[in-house]
Amino acid sequence: MKKIIVCCLSVISYTIQAQIGVNTPDATSTLTVNGSISGKYLEVGTTPYQIQEDDYNIAYSGGNDTKGLFILPEVKDADLTFAGRAYYIKNLTESKTLQIKTSAGQSIRFGGSLEAQPSINLLPGRYIAIVANNSIGQAKWDLNLLGVEEKLPEVKVLEYLKTDLPFDKMYTEDESAVVMGNLTLGFESFSRDTGVLKFKLKNNSSAITYSNRAHLGSGIVGNSEDRKYYHSSDVENWNLLNIGASNIVRSYYEIIVIQIIAYDTNEIYRVSVFTNSERITYFIEKIN
Repeated sequence: MKKIIVCCLSVISYTIQAQIGVNTPDATSTLTVNGSISGKYLEVGTTPYQIQEDDYNIAYSGGNDTKGLFILPEVKDADLTFAGRAYYIKNLTESKTLQIKTSAGQSIRFGGSLEAQPSINLLPGRYIAIVANNSIGQAKWDLNLLGVEEKLPEVKVLEYLKTDLPFDKMYTEDESAVVMGNLTLGFESFSRDTGVLKFKLKNNSSAITYSNRAHLGSGIVGNSEDRKYYHSSDVENWNLLNIGASNIVRSYYEIIVIQIIAYDTNEIYRVSVFTNSERITYFIEKIN
């Protein structure tokens, strides 16, 4: 009888080690939980704080600190049982940075082309999951999740206007000029079939222009190109808007989008240009 009991206990022990089910008789993994899971939660106001081995969820509330500091436990090469330990850390403050720092001589792996670093800074509203690995050497922690809870800046159109010109007439820049804020934009015709866009800024500001151009014509369908160009300050003269070949051809169907960024006033203008065999239309927006 004694042998039978020992044998039964051995079978039970093996089963428990293989798969454990909580609130379920059908365990499909080493641990299967049919229900919620909770871990220790700690809110820290004053730092530096040395993260403990039994910590799990840690939130930083700021207190009187100008900058928060959490220090991760030391991971030793021989301590293989530490691998897989995870911490979830959240910066609850509105304006304070929280630094997550490793112990001396250790670092955090980010992956990809990024080099391992001894610390990472959490801006307000951000959170991370960081996990100990089993590597030999300095990189003892892996950054598994970086969460961002921030509102993206809203882009607003402050002003806008539209102008429309027939393509079969001749223009100088001044004759076709439209003005918005410090920007003056004009269309100069070389003939009744081609022309160029030019601009100038009232405040004598230098500018950067970014343009993307897509056109249909000359047997090329869907051809597009990007162009970035620097314009030095020159209040007296018109600047040519470099948009690929620059010439706007009447026989093409064109869509051109140009951003004009004025250095001195931090103004941003967006110009959308549409052409066909009859007309050229451009829509100018001043954005924040």
